[in-house]
Amino acid sequence: MERGPQMANRVEGKAVDKTSIKHFVKLIRAAKPRYLFFVIGIVAGIIGTLIQLQVPKMV
Repeated sequence: MERGPQMANRVEGKAVDKTSIKHFVKLIRAAKPRYLFFVIGIVAGIIGTLIQLQVPKMV
């Protein structure tokens, strides 16, 4: 029986993890992300959401 693309990643019915969490963390560290911009974006998103929720109450 030939294995299809869905079955190629499975061993005895269990999914095989191709990448581990450690490799993923190393990849993020290698990219040198700018956490300051991330935090600013999250805060701006929260403020924008709160403003959108307040506008109907004001009208």
